[in-house]
Amino acid sequence: MHCPRCKREHDILQYIRLESSPEFELETVPVYKCPSCKWIFAPAGEMDHQVYARMEKDLQEILKAVRQEVEVS
Repeated sequence: MHCPRCKREHDILQYIRLESSPEFELETVPVYKCPSCKWIFAPAGEMDHQVYARMEKDLQEILKAVRQEVEVS
């Protein structure tokens, strides 16, 4: 994901996701803090979809590696 202020790209896991109220989960969007410049922003709806798709892919790769490691053990 790119920070809209410093324009640097970081892995989504490097961003600090600010706490939100579960009560309003359907009415709000996630808010992140850039690990470099500390800018606080909420990605646009389309960006959220892209970020989560990328994160899902990364998690699938991690899961695959863990499964292979377990099979070897």
